[in-house]
Amino acid sequence: MLISISNIKGGVGKTTTAVNSAAAFTLKRLRVLLYDMDMQKACRFFFETKKISKNLFSTEYNNLFIYENQKIDKSLLNDYDIVIFDTPAGLNKKIKTAINLSDITIVPTIPSLLAIRTYNDLIDKGYKNLRLLLNGVEKKE
Repeated sequence: MLISISNIKGGVGKTTTAVNSAAAFTLKRLRVLLYDMDMQKACRFFFETKKISKNLFSTEYNNLFIYENQKIDKSLLNDYDIVIFDTPAGLNKKIKTAINLSDITIVPTIPSLLAIRTYNDLIDKGYKNLRLLLNGVEKKE
């Protein structure tokens, strides 16, 4: 299964969502590739990592690997049960490719008009299988 975590807007929790989702899938004993497409390469800072090759890292989770590259290497995708694309903010050609390859795209957002409007922008552009994830909501007592 291929999953994109994407939003045109930054600062809405894409990387946190990607990292937590990847870790959760390993609990189901699934082999997971967290595909870090962001120039910041922040995914690996959430884990203890060991470099396997130029862009591939193992983690303290036996079934979780991180691959850092802004371009999608399709040859890797079939080696894992789950591939999670952590995309940067925006909607460039590489991000569109990740979304189009994915079975589902999770769109993290925060409760602000501008942030939620970006979800509608993705719908208006014809993307399918989008799921909105609302982050940053505080429970009121």
